[in-house]
Amino acid sequence: FSPSLPFAGWNLVDEQERMRRSEAANSNFLLAFLDDLRNLRANAILIMGVLAFGVMVAYHSDRMFGDSPRRGRAAARMQTQREDTKLRSDVLDLEQTMQDILQSHQGVSIAAETARKAVEEQHAVTTQYQATLVLSFQSESSNLHLAMRAGAARAFVKEILLWHTLTDTSDALDDAPSDMYGTPVVYVTTNQRRDVDKYQACANHAAETSNVCIIQSVSRDTSGYMAALFASFLRAPPLLHVAAGPLTFYSDSQLRLQGEGIHAAFASTTAGAIFLREHARRFIQRVDAMRDTKRWDDELDAAWEGAADVPFSLWLNAPVVELSVDMTLYKRQLDEVKVVERDAFAKRNLHKGVYLRALKELQTRLYRQEQTEGPPPPSDPTPASDAVSACKGDGCLLITNSQLLDPIKGSMQTITDRVTALLEREQPPPPAELYKAHQYHYAVDGDPATQWRSTRNASVDSYYGLDLLRLHKDIRNVTVLTAHPFQEDMVLEVSMRGNTWYPVASLPVATLKDAWHGFAVSKYVYDLSEALASAWQRVLELPEKHHKTAPTPPLYIRYLRFRALKPYANPFIVFDISYGVGEAMDGIPSALSSPSSSLSSSPSSYSP
Repeated sequence: FSPSLPFAGWNLVDEQERMRRSEAANSNFLLAFLDDLRNLRANAILIMGVLAFGVMVAYHSDRMFGDSPRRGRAAARMQTQREDTKLRSDVLDLEQTMQDILQSHQGVSIAAETARKAVEEQHAVTTQYQATLVLSFQSESSNLHLAMRAGAARAFVKEILLWHTLTDTSDALDDAPSDMYGTPVVYVTTNQRRDVDKYQACANHAAETSNVCIIQSVSRDTSGYMAALFASFLRAPPLLHVAAGPLTFYSDSQLRLQGEGIHAAFASTTAGAIFLREHARRFIQRVDAMRDTKRWDDELDAAWEGAADVPFSLWLNAPVVELSVDMTLYKRQLDEVKVVERDAFAKRNLHKGVYLRALKELQTRLYRQEQTEGPPPPSDPTPASDAVSACKGDGCLLITNSQLLDPIKGSMQTITDRVTALLEREQPPPPAELYKAHQYHYAVDGDPATQWRSTRNASVDSYYGLDLLRLHKDIRNVTVLTAHPFQEDMVLEVSMRGNTWYPVASLPVATLKDAWHGFAVSKYVYDLSEALASAWQRVLELPEKHHKTAPTPPLYIRYLRFRALKPYANPFIVFDISYGVGEAMDGIPSALSSPSSSLSSSPSSYSP
């Protein structure tokens, strides 16, 4: 066929119909496109109109709604100034009202004065002590850098003293820095490394302004509890304060002594210790004096090589405040085991001769004092401090008067016989392993799967609680996860200084969470903000004749505790404690609203 002619089967009518449909389709598409343009234009005009109207309203708001003829930003500034003036006026009115209350209400006035003294006392005791961190080493170690950084990060550490046997400090430290984060670093070289040298360094080489020494092993990571340990020291500065793992804590608790002028204990400083520099000076003086007498022998000389902590802690003849913590090493690898503790019982058995010799020397000294000064006064049976563990996150201390073990009491011979028998044991006894499984630290380790279980049943006035390390303007709430069945019967008390306590009328919101060995595990949330606000309202509404005698809530809070009002046939079983606090009273906002915990601080809605 010819290309200019239609092919076979072509129909003119069909072709005309196809063309008509194609033209109609194109026309419909064009109409739809034009409609879309018109709609888009209409929407754009509407949006622009709304925006323009908004700008006009904002610009002319003073004409439409205000009294001022000014316009724009000037009007906004004027409005802000008026609001600031009103706010200042309201604040002044509130301050005047508070002044009137303070002057007319004797109870509130006394509470304000007590709070002022507490804040001043906290500031004074915090600034009174300047600490030197003593680190002893004899070989190159990356742990030394970590220990120096951790110490320099603490505001109370004013100097780092490195006691070493190296002839060139650059072998252990890059460039041998003269300071770390602004904290001076001092190097002291010795010919031989003995355990007693750390006390020698503290006594004779620390800065003149230092009155406190901190000792620790360079391999121990103390970042999780050093602030709590220093706060524990500030509560009782004359005492030795140390940190220890659970088995060491149990071992040292077995060797607390009380009777015939002795009120002492043995302790290790490996995991960290804080004490007055004067203690180290007296200890070195006593050692030097003994070297010049016939009482010095090879046994004593060996003690200074590896067990100087034994005579140092015992010869203080004072209670030792020991915090049960996780013994951790500086972690340098992702899969490295971090929690570790040496066998405390095997170690004390290895040095049992040093223990007995140090005890004999103390007894001899006390006997001579009795001959010249008369019999000593009876020892106070109560512990010098109720702090027993540092919270995870280093933001608080667990406090309780439920002690792990009673001290060894009796005559000097009874004490010696008992200590001798205990030192023969090389392995932890079953009660020590039981304590390790339910240690103090498990109440504040932030893990609701672990628990502290007291070794004795709760009695009248038995308590447990927290020292928050510093005063806070308010405590919003406290949450406890416990299995003892009498938590709701205990009274919640708060305090500024820890010597007077105020009962808080706060009924907890309880939620049943789990079961543990036949005990129901429940979470209790106490709303302290609401309870204390209601307490203050009741105080202000009292008749004037009761203003002076009515107890008032503390204006600031550092301590809180739960106290038993009657004896119970069960021990404390505490899985976790958390809290929410306001601003700290040292000008620094509290970065720790609670110990690291999986418990929520919000009240529960279910009450079993």
